[in-house]
Amino acid sequence: MTLRIPPGLPLFGLLVAAAGCPGPKVVLCATGEVEVDGVCVEAEEGDADTDADSDADSDADSDTDTDADTDTDTDADTDADTDTDSTAYAIIETDSSIIVVDSLVTLDASESYDTAGESFASCTWTLTTRPSRSAAALSSTTSCSRSTFTPDLVGDYTVELVIRDSRGIDSAPATLDLVAEEGSGGLAIELTWTQAGDDLDLHLLNPGGSLVTDDDCYYGNCTVTEGLEWGGTGTSDNPTLVLDDIPGTGPERIEIEAPASGIYTVYVHDYPGSSVDGANAFTVDFYWGGVLIDSVSGSADVEDEYYAVAEIDFPSRRVSPL
Repeated sequence: MTLRIPPGLPLFGLLVAAAGCPGPKVVLCATGEVEVDGVCVEAEEGDADTDADSDADSDADSDTDTDADTDTDTDADTDADTDTDSTAYAIIETDSSIIVVDSLVTLDASESYDTAGESFASCTWTLTTRPSRSAAALSSTTSCSRSTFTPDLVGDYTVELVIRDSRGIDSAPATLDLVAEEGSGGLAIELTWTQAGDDLDLHLLNPGGSLVTDDDCYYGNCTVTEGLEWGGTGTSDNPTLVLDDIPGTGPERIEIEAPASGIYTVYVHDYPGSSVDGANAFTVDFYWGGVLIDSVSGSADVEDEYYAVAEIDFPSRRVSPL
């Protein structure tokens, strides 16, 4: 093996292979020189910077890629989070959480808002809870300003509002819990039944009265616009049929604010001409001052039949099934 030592290279900087060892010729150059065809020559400035530049570029590229990846991931995560959150907030307001049977309830959504300042895409109202035999319904299920309903039975009602923002994302639901009570007091009798399409009618007889006369309060003579004169002077002891239902399952409802003393009789009439065959179960509920005092159940299975349901005595308010 031949070893050439460039001029000026310190001997202590050499690592020399043992003489006679096989292998290629090795040329070791001093700092600032490069080997060209077995000869050490002074390195040009560009050659010396190449490795440093390469390392620097590599580091820079690595940093740039890392930053870009980080920014891209962060932006993607932010966009993903934003896209799942609605900018709409639903709000329901009403005068009181205690409502009155047969009185209109107004539900106001005008305070609902969108944090992005955009218009609502849609609004959806739902009456999620109501008494089991209630037929109460919302006047509008799509208005973004308000809706109304009239509670027809004593009990709990829950209204829900969901607003969809301009991107099609639904808000969290706003819920409003309401409790329906009777008005100022008095007697209320309610009839509900099981099968729709079978028209059942509620009748209340004055003490000593007969069916289908002026001593019988029913749809034919005892409506809000056409009342009956019972008892003494004044109107507080007169009956009124405040709810009459034909195609559904009730309720039908008769009220007397201050019944005169005596025994009143309740009948249910299976009005002829319905499309329902067989038995139709019904329930008659008795309320005094908004409090349920008794319930009597029965079944109507014969067209045009009058079913004697119960008697109620005043002033004791005792209900006796028949």
